[in-house]
Order: sequence, then C-alpha cells, then structure tokens
Amino acid sequence: MAWHNTTALPLVSDVFDSSNSTVLYNSTTTLPLLAGPFNITNWQDSNSTSQYTYGGRVFVSISVLIISLIGITGNAIVLMAVALSCRLQTITNVFVANLSVADLLMCLCALPNAVIVLIRSSLPPSLENLCLTVAFLSPIAAGVMMFSIAAIAVNRMLLITKHATAYKKIYTACTLIPMVVIIWLAPIMLTTILLATGVGRLSYNINFHMCLDDNENPTSGLYKFLLAGILYPGPLTITLICYGIIYVFLWRHFKKERRVCSSVRILTTTSSPEPNQAEPIFSIATDKLRKERIHKHQIQITKNLFIVSCVCFLLPLPNCVFLMLGLDNLFLYGVIFLFANSAVNPLLYGARHPMFKDIMLCILRHRWADIPEPSRLLKALLSRGK
Repeated sequence: MAWHNTTALPLVSDVFDSSNSTVLYNSTTTLPLLAGPFNITNWQDSNSTSQYTYGGRVFVSISVLIISLIGITGNAIVLMAVALSCRLQTITNVFVANLSVADLLMCLCALPNAVIVLIRSSLPPSLENLCLTVAFLSPIAAGVMMFSIAAIAVNRMLLITKHATAYKKIYTACTLIPMVVIIWLAPIMLTTILLATGVGRLSYNINFHMCLDDNENPTSGLYKFLLAGILYPGPLTITLICYGIIYVFLWRHFKKERRVCSSVRILTTTSSPEPNQAEPIFSIATDKLRKERIHKHQIQITKNLFIVSCVCFLLPLPNCVFLMLGLDNLFLYGVIFLFANSAVNPLLYGARHPMFKDIMLCILRHRWADIPEPSRLLKALLSRGK
C-alpha cells in the first residue's frame, strides 16, 4: 500500500511504484547515484513476510559481522603493505591492491546488513538512505572483485608466457590506470543500466531482511539473473583460460628444460677433461639453473594467486546459483560465503604469498623499521618519528 511522507527524507528522490505509478514518498534532496529513473520500493510492506526465522537471521548476522571485521582489518593491512614497501609495488600488485579495495568496500557494505538490518523486523526511516547506498554498492563491489581476479590471471599469463620487453610494453603507467578504471566502470555501468531501465528495484528486502532489491518486483528475478550471469561467468572463464595457458606453457617449458639439462650432462661427461674446455659447459649449466630459480619464484607467486582466484570464485558460487535459479529460501545463508570471500584473501596472502607474508608480520608487530625496501611514505613516517 502506497504512503505519503510529508517530512523530507535527505538524499532520496521522489519515488514511484513502477507497477501503478503512485507516489510512495517524496523528498526534497536527491542522491546522484540513486535518483531519477531508479525505482525504490516501500520499506515496510506489511503484506510481506520473512522466509527465515529470527534465530537464523541472528546466526547470519553474527557470522557476517565477524567476517566483516576480519575482512576490514586484513584488507587494510594488505593495502598498508603495498603502500609501505617498494618490494610489493609491482604491476601484479596493482590489481591485488585493487582487489583489496573491492574487498574492503564489500566488508563495509556488509556491516550495516549485519548490525542493523538482519535482526530487525523493519527498517527505520533514518536508515533508508544508508540502505539504498549499500544495495547499490554491493553488486558493484562483487563485480570489481571478480574482474580484478580476471585481471590478475591475465597479468600472470603475460608475465609467464611473454618476453619481459613485451610485458613491460603492455603494462605501463599509461595503460594500468585505464585498466583499473575499466574494472570499476564495468559493474557500475551494468548495475546503473539495469536499474535505469526498470530491471530491478533497490529496496530493503523484507524477505531477506537485507538491503538488496525488491523481491516482489516483477523484474527482480531478471535483475538477479543478469547480475549473477554477467559478473560471475565472464571473469571466471577468462581466469580459467589464462591459468590453462600458463599450465600448458610451463609443462612445455619444463619438458624442454629437462632435455637441455640432459644434453648438458651428456656433453659434460663426453667432453675433454681439460679445465679450459669444460668451463664453458659448466657456465652454461649454471646460467640455466640461475634463470630457472628466478622463473620458479614467479611460478610460486602465480600458484598462490591461482589459489586466491579459486577461493574467490568458489565462495560466491552458492549465491550465484541461488540467484540464477531463484532459490530464495537458501539465499541468506549463501550470503555468509559471499562476504567470507572478502575476508579470506588477506589471510591467504599472509599465509602463502612469499613477499606479503614478511611485510604483513612486520605491520602486525609494529616493527616499521624492519619492513624491507621501505617506500618514500614509510621513510617520511619514520623520519618524523625520530
């Protein structure tokens, strides 16, 4: 049932129900991202009933709260590590840092849902604007996470399979900035276009007790299907193709290396025992082993990032399936895995990444002077502290 509020609500535009074009409420101020063609449903629909028990919502709320706090702390440490050490200021870590920013945004969006929304039976009017913002930013943050993982996979593929000169020509300061902008722009444009064309409607969802889209809107299913169907399978396909190419390349590379090493051993045993003749052979073998060690270092980093990619795509998988199949009775529990995705990544960096691990430990122990290859920012902070 439509209602009219005579008190102006800040940051919300005049809103119309798309089904009957009646005014739900009026406002004097507009929120740029959510105004105009965006349709927003009534916050407190007395005819709607929740599909979940209060105990179930409390369990999800506590789980999401804990995950969000871990994710905010962990991703903040990852960003600090990149900012404070030149060792981590690599091309790949531009996308890693971008992923951490998206994870941080996702955790910040999760907090209002966990603390305020999930355990309440209705949304207070004072929180309407916050809920709208969370409902708009959540799919954008999830999309940026997926596209960042795909960008990391493409980066590792080019680093492993291409010559260093070609790699540096592709990734320059002039190309990295547009790449990051595109990663953010793609999910922003998708979400904006869907809402602007009437596909989906931002709201406090009384069924899920979350800031999402209006589940009673006729286009709600299409909105969820398009978001899950575009933001998930595309980046997943790119990631799988890239790591598949890396696997085939490395398999051929090490197969060739084994043949070369066997040839060197045979040549060494059949060559003249005189030192001046044997020395070039050992020099070639030593040079190859040195290059192989450097290559293995990059391979180890690629393996760790592949594990991060697997976790990033596996954890949101239940929710994407629930959204695309319309399994609303399971959606709320899948939210736990969706938000856990943002908290797991920093833990994986700290446990497995050879460069992140040491620097993150220094930050946790407040041993700022022990951070290797300090950046200008860290040097300036240390100089001020003296």
